Amino acid sequence: MQTTNKLNTASAGVAELTAELIGNSAAMTTFRNVAAQIDDGEGLAPVERVALLEDQIAPAMNSILSKWLETNKHILSDKYLADTQGAVHKILDAFLVQLRPQIRREIKEAVARNCVVTEVIEVRAVRKVSRRLVPPFHFALPTLIKVAASRTLDGYPIPLWIHGPKGNGKSTIAQQIANALGAPFYLVALSPTSTESKLIGYRNMATGAFVTGMLNDPFEHGGLAFLDEIDIADPGVLVGMNALLAGSEFRFPDGNIVRRHKNFYILAGSNTNGMGPVNGYTRNKLDSAVMDRFLQFPLGLDSKLEAEICGNKKWAAYMARIREHIENSNIKNVEISPRKTNYGASLLRASLSPEQVLRLILPSAGEKLIETILKDVGPFKENKPA
Repeated sequence: MQTTNKLNTASAGVAELTAELIGNSAAMTTFRNVAAQIDDGEGLAPVERVALLEDQIAPAMNSILSKWLETNKHILSDKYLADTQGAVHKILDAFLVQLRPQIRREIKEAVARNCVVTEVIEVRAVRKVSRRLVPPFHFALPTLIKVAASRTLDGYPIPLWIHGPKGNGKSTIAQQIANALGAPFYLVALSPTSTESKLIGYRNMATGAFVTGMLNDPFEHGGLAFLDEIDIADPGVLVGMNALLAGSEFRFPDGNIVRRHKNFYILAGSNTNGMGPVNGYTRNKLDSAVMDRFLQFPLGLDSKLEAEICGNKKWAAYMARIREHIENSNIKNVEISPRKTNYGASLLRASLSPEQVLRLILPSAGEKLIETILKDVGPFKENKPA
């Protein structure tokens, strides 16, 4: 009777183990963890990485088996149940053969996510530094890093201004450039009410103490200051920043003349090029002396990055077709940004219909235009991420 109970318990344990493996819980978690360990494959091509990581599958499976056997040794120790342990091994071997294609697919996906090395950027700051870019990133990022890292003969970085459509990743790119340069990141969010005091500080009339602005610290100690939405700021305030933008020293409101740090980087971002309102963007026309201090870089849409970020290639392609239809039809004040593409993919995953999603992400289009889009471009037929 005792032996029968043990046999039943052992059989149940084997069945549980098999279900766990086939259910891809602990087993597949282990495989994903192994695939995510990319340090051992440093410098190898993706195909070589797959082979290297695949060699680690067997030890990982043996580890799972060993833990199971240790946990269940009280039911496997009986001499009458010696065959049970062998049965476990047979189940495991059969499972490995069956699961091998899925294992390879998991590893390849991990390699694609974590292991692809597309470019190594050489950054010349105070010393030569090599930075490895980790995908995903905008196709223009390698060029932008090189431009941001360039210096004039007196050793100072050149102010850079990137402009492009909304939701195009300008803020993310700014942070990525700062990381590549090894510089602290300072977000300077500009608005129509931004004052010189906010940027360079002021003397408190009540206490006499000097209150620093958002640019004091990076100017003196180094860092990348990202002037976000520069085209919406007061043009007169920006003119007052001319000496700070391109000079080697600056007198702050406390009276101190501060030497500019060699690693003080200026990066501006906007939807326009500073020449005034365009394409539905109500922005200021900036002074030509301010604009002359920057190198301007138009940032186009990266369709491949858009599809990767939203996680639904078919939906991203559909948004691209609608975007092309809007442009060719010369429709004003309706724009599909990469951010809206991402929002739409999220709504699809939440089981909203494509028609509902279009109405939510294109509120300015109106019902008539939505119907025209559905007629001319066609409906979105796949409701699942690609």
